[in-house]
Amino acid sequence: MEYSKVSIITVCFNAASTIAETIESVATQVDADIEHIVIDGNSNDGTQSVVEAHLRDNLVFVSEPDEGLYDAMNKGVQLAKGDIIAFLNADDVYASANVVGHAVAAINENTVSCVYADLVFVDAIDTSLVKRVWSSQSHTPRLCFSGLDARASNVIHAAY
Repeated sequence: MEYSKVSIITVCFNAASTIAETIESVATQVDADIEHIVIDGNSNDGTQSVVEAHLRDNLVFVSEPDEGLYDAMNKGVQLAKGDIIAFLNADDVYASANVVGHAVAAINENTVSCVYADLVFVDAIDTSLVKRVWSSQSHTPRLCFSGLDARASNVIHAAY
C-alpha cells in the first residue's frame, strides 16, 4: 500500500504568539499531500484570530473547550483523513520544507509504521541560537506507547 495523505495535528491553548509560525511551517512543506488540523482549546489570547488569518483550503480549525491536551489530540485524530498522522506542537516548526515529504518516502520505501528524528531546541527570540539537541536513538520498545504497532522491524530513524 502506498501512503500519501498526511494529517498534521496541532493542538493549542493560548498560542497566539507562536501558532502563525507553526502554520506557515506546515504550509511550506513540499512533496506531500497535507491536511493541517488545528485544535484550539477555546483560547482567550487571540489565537483564534491568528489561525483564522492563516486559513487555507487544507487547514481545518476547531476552537472549543476540551478536557486537556490528550482530549484535543484525540479530537484531531477523529477529524483526520490522512493515511499518516503526525503531531506538531503549536510552538514548533519543521527544520526544512521537505521534512514531511521525506517521512512519507521513508514510510513507503521501508514499510514502517513509525518515523522519528532528532530535535533541535532553539532560542525563542533568535532561532539561529541552538540551545540543545536531542539525538534520536535506535528504536527500543520503551520509545513507543503501548498498543502502538511499532516493532523494531517496522520503525525507521529518519535523519533529515
